[in-house]
Amino acid sequence: IMHPDRSEVAKRLQIERPGSYALKVNIR
Repeated sequence: IMHPDRSEVAKRLQIERPGSYALKVNIR
C-alpha cells in the first residue's frame, strides 16, 4: 500500500536521482 505522500516524494527523488530511488523500490 503506497501513501500519497510517498508518491509525491518519489517524484521529487526521481527528478534528483531516479537510479538510486529505483533500486530502493526494487529491493522493497
